Amino acid sequence: MDMLCILQKEQKDRHIENGWWFPVMYFLLAGLSFNSLTAGRPWMKWLIAGTAICGGALLLWRLLHWKEYRRMPGLLLWILFFSSYALSSLLNASYGIRENLEAMVWLGLQLFVLYPHRQDDVEKGWKAEERFSMVIVLYTTVQALVSLAMLSVGYGGVDSERGMYIGLQLGRLWGSYSDPNYGAILSCVSILCSFWLIRRTGKKKVLLFAHIGLQYLYIIFSYSRSGQVCLAASVGITFLCYWPQISGGIKRKLLLLALVAVIVGPACGWIRDGYNQLHLTVYAAEYQEKKDGLHREDELEEDITNGRLATWKDGLEVWKANPIFGISYRNIAPYMQETFPDASMVNREYHLNTFHNMLIDVAVSQGSVGLILVLAAVCFLFRRFISMFSQWKDEDFLLRIIPALIVITIGIGSMFVSDIFYINTPTSVAFWFFLGRFWWRKRDFFSDRGCNV
Repeated sequence: MDMLCILQKEQKDRHIENGWWFPVMYFLLAGLSFNSLTAGRPWMKWLIAGTAICGGALLLWRLLHWKEYRRMPGLLLWILFFSSYALSSLLNASYGIRENLEAMVWLGLQLFVLYPHRQDDVEKGWKAEERFSMVIVLYTTVQALVSLAMLSVGYGGVDSERGMYIGLQLGRLWGSYSDPNYGAILSCVSILCSFWLIRRTGKKKVLLFAHIGLQYLYIIFSYSRSGQVCLAASVGITFLCYWPQISGGIKRKLLLLALVAVIVGPACGWIRDGYNQLHLTVYAAEYQEKKDGLHREDELEEDITNGRLATWKDGLEVWKANPIFGISYRNIAPYMQETFPDASMVNREYHLNTFHNMLIDVAVSQGSVGLILVLAAVCFLFRRFISMFSQWKDEDFLLRIIPALIVITIGIGSMFVSDIFYINTPTSVAFWFFLGRFWWRKRDFFSDRGCNV
């Protein structure tokens, strides 16, 4: 009877903490927050509150069952990182504390709810990734279809009240994303999720390959160079992972490699040029008046980094002025306006409150303490990845490696946009979910390893 009660309790626990419902909820919140059609709408505050309450309840649940999570790789480093941000916020409370408290709530949910998990049986682990991946695919399918529909008619609008560009703007396709760079990087993640689902289920291959084509087109028309770098990296590495399974000899493999290189490289420019020619033909009068095709050449000729290099230099100056604990992320804007009024990011047409680089954001926000903790976590987890790599079986190698490729892709993107920490982007939610799932193994996985940080 006692054993039956224990089993019933464990089953109830698994129902509450099943590894996928909260990540899906959090991802949808982040997705709608970075959607130009929904962001800032009055009803969004209820979704924000609901997600925070559910996340807080789940965090409390995990604190009560902390023994089941204590061996999660790198968890101690993330606890120290979170504490470092709290200290930086406290030391800079004169610039404001409320927004930093909000940032700590979301950072806490990412580090301590999305990332850690129990070590369930194999099939439950795959199911969690399958459901989360499918949600990403469905969301980005809708986003791509809506955005490409706007592009097909040359639609562009501005919602001044919410501060949103919609459709075709500034020579790029924003579509229904509030920022085309984040949209393009998320499209790269969605492509990898599609490859994972094809490998995992073997079903609906035609639909998934069509989805990959949609995401590819959005990346091209978004004219996001960050997205194109992530596309080249993610597709290129995925192709190399599939390399041993490609039949037909070395010549066929090299031919396919050359084709992939063309698709993720020069073909992007060719397709954009083709759209511009068609656009000029169909909308000749409007084009001559507005120049609303896909054009960034003039902008990039003036500064190939599009202001990023100057912004990064501003960040390094702030880091040098506050080298130990930083100034906290949500205080960047008031601090810059008061202390560095001549900085490039302050004197832009639209003031920036972030540095478009994850490492610089951390260095500025939490000083050398925070940066050292992040680099230590990267080194520790990379070493753990190498130790795991040799243990994978051939039949599940691709299922294991694609979550790592998603994490790497978002990490590459975070060198050009602010992501992963401090901000609720769809890609940050995906990053922490897949980083946690990557370490997933059977229940005894962590017990037979050495020191866990």
